Parts: sequence; structure tokens; C-alpha cells
Amino acid sequence: MARNRIFSIIVGGIALVALLLLPAMVHIYYTPYYYAVASIIFLMVLYNVLRKDTDEIFYQKWRKQKSKGFWFYVAWKGLWSSFVIVVVVCFGQLFGNNYTPLAIWAALSTGELVGVLLLIMVFGFASAAGSWFDNNKRYERVIDERMKNE
Repeated sequence: MARNRIFSIIVGGIALVALLLLPAMVHIYYTPYYYAVASIIFLMVLYNVLRKDTDEIFYQKWRKQKSKGFWFYVAWKGLWSSFVIVVVVCFGQLFGNNYTPLAIWAALSTGELVGVLLLIMVFGFASAAGSWFDNNKRYERVIDERMKNE
């Protein structure tokens, strides 16, 4: 487990350096805001890597979440994932091309906008379904380890 944490910290550090050096390589609009968003993202990733999300805490949380059912989880997590994708794309367009979300909305026809949103939702719900199965695998592994320890 410590090896995964060290690997995550190294990858996060490399990503931070890349984010900080990106404005030196390409033109970035709203550079101070870009650095603020990059710093917030880095701090969120660092928090997730360093927090003590042990298997026992995961077991308790996932048992509760699993009791609500697959479709509830996929619907909720799929909508959340779709929202995150939209936010990331909007920030990317704002900082990279100086397109505000309103400008993007105005530039797309209704059919194109619906198509883009449906595509984003397909990816969001697919990631949610994959997350369900990954969490179930971890849950089963934690149960097996608990049985061995008893």
C-alpha cells in the first residue's frame, strides 16, 4: 500500500510540474486564474493521496452505498462524472482558447449541443458502471482479508 502511495505522490508531482510549466510552452489565457485552478486541483489530489482511506473505512462506506443498489449508484455517480467532465472541458476551453461556456453554448446548434451532452453522459455513466465493478472487487478482497484475519 505504501508503494502505491509513493507512486501516486511521484505521479502527482510530475503532473504539478507539467501544469506549472505549461504556460511557458503555450499561450494560456487568464494565467493567474489558471495557476489558482491548478493549485486547487493539486491540493485536492494531494489530499486524496495522503488521507487515510483504509480498507475498513472503505468497507463501511461501500457496504452502505452497495445497499442502495447498482442503478442508484450509476445514476448518481454518472451524473457527477458528467458534471466533472463538463467543468474540466469548460476550464480547458477558457484557459486554452479563451472560449467562455456561454460562447461555446452560443456557437453550437441545439442538435450539436444535445449530441455533445449525450456523449459526455455516456462516458460519465460508463465510468460510473466501471467504478461500481472496481469497488465491488475491492469490497470482496476486503471481505476475504477479514475472513482470513478472524
